[in-house]
Amino acid sequence: MRSLKKELSLICIMALVLQLILMIPVSAEEPAISPNSYDAVFLSDLHNGVGGYNGLKQMMSELKAEGLNPRVLSHGGDYVEDDQGGEPDWQTQVYDVISGSEKETFPEAEQVYTLGNHDFEDGTFGGRTDKEAAFEEMFGFPRCGLAYADDEMEIYMIGAQGVTGAGGGGEAFKKADIADFDSYLASMKGTDKVIFLQTHWPAHSSFNFRQRVVTNSDKLIDVMNKYGDDIDLVWIWGHNHYEDEMRYVILQRGDAIMYSADTNRSSWNRPVNPKYKTIKFTYANCGCMNDMWYKHTGHNDTNAKGKWRGQSACLSVAVEKDYITFTYNRINKDNSGKWVFSHSADQEIHNHNVIRRHPANVAVHRMAADLAIILKKNERSLLDTSDNITGKVTVATGRSNAKR
Repeated sequence: MRSLKKELSLICIMALVLQLILMIPVSAEEPAISPNSYDAVFLSDLHNGVGGYNGLKQMMSELKAEGLNPRVLSHGGDYVEDDQGGEPDWQTQVYDVISGSEKETFPEAEQVYTLGNHDFEDGTFGGRTDKEAAFEEMFGFPRCGLAYADDEMEIYMIGAQGVTGAGGGGEAFKKADIADFDSYLASMKGTDKVIFLQTHWPAHSSFNFRQRVVTNSDKLIDVMNKYGDDIDLVWIWGHNHYEDEMRYVILQRGDAIMYSADTNRSSWNRPVNPKYKTIKFTYANCGCMNDMWYKHTGHNDTNAKGKWRGQSACLSVAVEKDYITFTYNRINKDNSGKWVFSHSADQEIHNHNVIRRHPANVAVHRMAADLAIILKKNERSLLDTSDNITGKVTVATGRSNAKR
């Protein structure tokens, strides 16, 4: 009997040890992602027109040389530069150049588009006042709505509704647009697809020449959170560049977005009276394809209007069975004028001589209870994590896979 008790005690101890071992988090292995596995390239803020979109052309060439073969190229708006909307012919110098350059490089990829605030400026679309109608006639897409769908993912667009000034309604999400998106997500509840929301405006408040707050962004966050337990959701944003500390940052479920702060903040420092919401989705900046104004110098650029002046950055995404992989792509020119292509996600804050370093490539393990952001070891190590504005770059929590 005593021997039996010892055996039972030993079995109980072994069972307890096994249970404890199973509770220890296991680091997810890096998924094997080949370049031709990338399904989508998200771009925004080309800010060109009369200059011929040289940055876009070079970026397409670099991505093709690396082996990418995306199914879709998705654009978040702002195709022309500040105060230059009336200078180019929109058919021949804007749409035809963008579409033609991408079609030449990736002939089988679909192209989808929405509007940015600069596309509403006086003079755009030949001076037409019905900007949204003119845009849809030329580019083939409405400002808002489902733009792309295949067996693995869908892309829903919510473009800017006007210029940033009071006459255009400022930086804001229309309540009607949010309601339409809510209805769309309700129809997709339980889908196995990844749903991408690409917006021109960001959800967060940030200092970008001034403190910016996007009206109703909290309401759109609420809609995303409403379905975050049932759908793999990714929010891709543009618009803010130059100084926004959230550029090249990817937030995950469990992170918080500062959606509001006092707008009287007049310098690049700590926000005043910030308000936050915890998210149940992925939130990613897609980069800026011309991260410089013609008024500025730097990045070995030229000050001549209409020429490519700044670095270009975009985001490529691969949707795998168990992973979504995000990779930043960047081109610039070195001191000799030679194009340089990299996957750096270092964040250069103009006017402040600051570089914040972020992971260049992260793989998000989805459809599991314990999820992690994984660095691609062959690209670069994570530097200066204490300087990362998110504060959470290595661990995130995810949705349950009970349905799957």
